[in-house]
Amino acid sequence: MNYGNGSVYNNEFIGNDSEDKYNFSQILYDMNLNRGPWSLNSMIEFSNPPEIGVFFQGIRRMTFNYKTNYTDFSIGDIYRSWGKGLVLNQYDDISIGYDNGVRGVSISYDKDNNFFEFLSGNKKLRSFSGFENFSREPDKSTSNNLIGAHFRKKYDNFEIGFSTLIDNEKFALSSFNSDSALASHNVNSFSGNYNSNNFDISLEYANKYTLINPSIMEINLDIQTFTRDTTFRETHFGNGLAISSNYGLGIFSISIDYAYYAFFVSNPLVQGLQPYPERISQFQKPMVTSQEHSSILLNRVTYQQNSNDEIGLNLLLNFNIGENTNLIINNSYASSTTGWYREKDLNETIPGPWEEEKSDYLFPSTNPSSKPYKQNTVVYESFLDKGYIQFTISKSSKVNYIYENDISNIDENVRYEKEESFTIPVSIDYALMKNYNILFNFGFQITKKGVQSNSKLNGNNFISYFVDGDGEIVKNQNTYALNFGLSKSSTWSFLLNVEYDNYYEVGAIKNNAFVNPLESILQPIFGNYNKTWISTEINYRFDNNLQLSIFYGSNKGGISCANGICRYYPGFSDGLRMQITKSFY
Repeated sequence: MNYGNGSVYNNEFIGNDSEDKYNFSQILYDMNLNRGPWSLNSMIEFSNPPEIGVFFQGIRRMTFNYKTNYTDFSIGDIYRSWGKGLVLNQYDDISIGYDNGVRGVSISYDKDNNFFEFLSGNKKLRSFSGFENFSREPDKSTSNNLIGAHFRKKYDNFEIGFSTLIDNEKFALSSFNSDSALASHNVNSFSGNYNSNNFDISLEYANKYTLINPSIMEINLDIQTFTRDTTFRETHFGNGLAISSNYGLGIFSISIDYAYYAFFVSNPLVQGLQPYPERISQFQKPMVTSQEHSSILLNRVTYQQNSNDEIGLNLLLNFNIGENTNLIINNSYASSTTGWYREKDLNETIPGPWEEEKSDYLFPSTNPSSKPYKQNTVVYESFLDKGYIQFTISKSSKVNYIYENDISNIDENVRYEKEESFTIPVSIDYALMKNYNILFNFGFQITKKGVQSNSKLNGNNFISYFVDGDGEIVKNQNTYALNFGLSKSSTWSFLLNVEYDNYYEVGAIKNNAFVNPLESILQPIFGNYNKTWISTEINYRFDNNLQLSIFYGSNKGGISCANGICRYYPGFSDGLRMQITKSFY
């Protein structure tokens, strides 16, 4: 049982406060029955609404399964993952409103190192148009019919596999009428892996062919010549490759992840437009190459992978520098597979259409027009006799949008939104006495975010998104986060959370305008709460089968990511979250 009730107060510099309610309630019944070869898994939901997702009341998920020595038969809600996810990767994460399972049937056969699986089903999928969508409810829906098969065979340390999938996806042509079209995605892949004591490598290559019926007509107008060009979007072909490998060399190990996804390569104008059924099927969830972190500040600047058009490279080095002590170095890089530019004549005010500047990248580019991303992280962690300590230093930079890359005979003008951050999280868990632990987490982050312009004629110019209390632009945002708490093993824990910003972010809800009762008690310590968020968390386990969690206070909100899926969580000035979990046997 999850419950939340609170208020978001929006306070602009004109001094007027507006209040928006932030409420959710959700009850989930998870039931599993097993008897011999039979099993039943089901989830019943009553939400009004959930924190993230759609309003639903009824049987949310149910699967009957019959398993013998060699065969496995499932009917109901099916979740499967093949290879590295380039053809099929399904899972259900109700906390972020993500569910790409199908309602249908799955039959598999596994004997003598041969595995074969067939699945078929249908599902109306709800999804978000982007991770910066401020709505808590999905804004897109498609009706899908799916049929697929997967085969793999093992030879000693080798394993090879083949996958094929057809997804007929019915989608709305616009949000203004009931017109719809059908996109038929045909995705096929080859996968393989090799495992030994100190080395392993796995890969998958996939191609995707999409047929749109009826085709989508596009009319492009040229204002300067008063002409138009009509094109029809009817078919599209794309492909992708993902490789992972790990090497162990005594006290040293290395992991390398590489991805080249060109399922749908599009120019900056198209990237944010809807609908575009040529993009990947919603049942494809390719391997993620960037790293995710548990620190709240690092998680907030997590890179959102573009599985349609991206080159990604992740390198992770792990050194054992002493007993129970590790030094981890992680470098992540990404960019689009193509850079883009527009030609602009000196006598014209409007540049020409976007054209490919370079499209033969094999490794991530640093060209701003290809939206590059880079993160370098160093982690020191040590398991002590009575505790654990982790110290992290991370620096990241990314281009979120490309507005202009206009080239003329005498000038080159590039304008894009960039975001840079430098973050230091520290985490300490120490045992004071038997069963009692003290918890301490501290984070400091410097963020630079705004619009960067580079021009041969006009030089370089940066417009920051951050302003001080007087509305004057400042270059960087400084953020501090502190968690301090005490816990008793297997019984209870108490945590105090504090987050503070130096400045405001233009156009974002980043102001704690209302002082709640908890903050009133602590106001003599922390002073002004306009840019400070304070909350407490209490967890208590009454017995092995009953647990209560209560959160109260204010929260900054922002982007939160899990397994490569990012969601925007609204902040609030006065809120209560409660979760009760009870198990029956």
